[in-house]
Amino acid sequence: MDIQEQTTTQIPTLSPQEIRSMKTKLNQPNRTQKDWDFIKSLLQSRSLFTVCPGDENLRSRFTIDGVLYDQGVLLAFSDEEFCEEYGKRFAAIRIGREFTIVTVPYEQVLSIAADHEKDAYIDFRKEKDERFLVYDGKAKTLHLCINQ
Repeated sequence: MDIQEQTTTQIPTLSPQEIRSMKTKLNQPNRTQKDWDFIKSLLQSRSLFTVCPGDENLRSRFTIDGVLYDQGVLLAFSDEEFCEEYGKRFAAIRIGREFTIVTVPYEQVLSIAADHEKDAYIDFRKEKDERFLVYDGKAKTLHLCINQ
């Protein structure tokens, strides 16, 4: 397995403290508008991680404008370790064991989702009861999902 990290932009990623703060807000039983504003402000002007297949032929099939497109949704992660885990455990079955982890600005992920009318999952994990963000590219809304 060849995993290479590649940075395509100079926009910083979220710090571990910012990721913890965002997760704390997402794990609350109820989120106020103030909580959503906090989450959005954390993500703005930041980059997210995504998986990019190493094979050029698979890249055109499994990415949209540089963002992983797997099983009908765009996928990006605030945490590099979660991104790598997704690449190793789930995406590698379809995209091959050779992949790179790249960063993409959060705003660009939303723009790609809107342009292609796709959902973008942020911090999707397959474990039961895991919470993740979904940006609906058609409705242009951000909301929380809980994996069942």
